[in-house]
Amino acid sequence: MVQVRQSRASMIEATRSKLIAAARQAFAQHGYAQASMDELTAQVGLTRGALYHHFGGKSGLLAAVVAQMDAEMDARLELVLRAHADPWLGFLVYCRAYLAMAQEAEIRRIVLQDARSVLTGTDQGQQHQQCIAFIASYLQTLMEQGVIVQASA
Repeated sequence: MVQVRQSRASMIEATRSKLIAAARQAFAQHGYAQASMDELTAQVGLTRGALYHHFGGKSGLLAAVVAQMDAEMDARLELVLRAHADPWLGFLVYCRAYLAMAQEAEIRRIVLQDARSVLTGTDQGQQHQQCIAFIASYLQTLMEQGVIVQASA
């Protein structure tokens, strides 16, 4: 019984992964609006029903792609911070790394353009709030450590 559940869980994850990978490629190449869900599902040998079952629709699939990309971006930025013993230098390089990522075609199109217009009012806004909260917290820590001083209001 346990093996059946594991097999089912791995099949579900494999299906989701196929759809996310195909969607990521389609969204990067054609943009969200022009990406055909029929072509995408046919490309990975699945039906449109599988897409709706796992993601609720095209916008749900976009949200999954963006979540994957956000996690990858976060991991890349975390490595940047860890690579610098000097917290201020780490923060500067972190900001530059984010700006460099924002210029990458896939990130620019999917995360910064399509997600902002399609996923308005969803968890995407929460991701942006988490990013802002992280930067505010990091700056507060730098102030507490005396690395930077708080500007007067």
